[in-house]
Amino acid sequence: MKRVILALSALSSLAFSSGIPVTLERSADVTALIGSARTRILVLAPSLRGRAVADALRKVLVEGGVQVSILCDANLITERSSFVPMLSVLGTRKLPVEVRLLRDVTRAALIVDESRTVFGALIAAPESFGLQPTRLVNDETEARVQAQMFAAQWQRATPWSYRITPARFTNGGQK
Repeated sequence: MKRVILALSALSSLAFSSGIPVTLERSADVTALIGSARTRILVLAPSLRGRAVADALRKVLVEGGVQVSILCDANLITERSSFVPMLSVLGTRKLPVEVRLLRDVTRAALIVDESRTVFGALIAAPESFGLQPTRLVNDETEARVQAQMFAAQWQRATPWSYRITPARFTNGGQK
């Protein structure tokens, strides 16, 4: 039994060091990875519906000074369950949260410090986990390739910022 545990442990550490994808099964695994960021996180997702992921992004931005760039679907940015608007207002002049929109974003990827990449449902919509596995690839070459793809999409995307419009009151519909 000890040999099996040692073999599984060695295989797991090999996967983390060699770029072999490792399946993540809990939002906590994704949030731990986000929490380990030191400089920059790139997020590509149709939307961000998971509170745990949104809270982890908020924490690294506000407390850790990590730059966050989010590229999401233009049709889903205003959905009620999206945390993107909330995250977009947390930026400061020194460290903005940048949000840009594209049409028909269908995949989710998270690139941390251009050294680790996560793909899958736990990033964008944890309620759909199981339909699409979430995988971590701990490989700098893969992360750089994904960051270059992100940059190309970023250049084509439309900048977006959340604006609060003041309420307009009418006198029973009369002018």
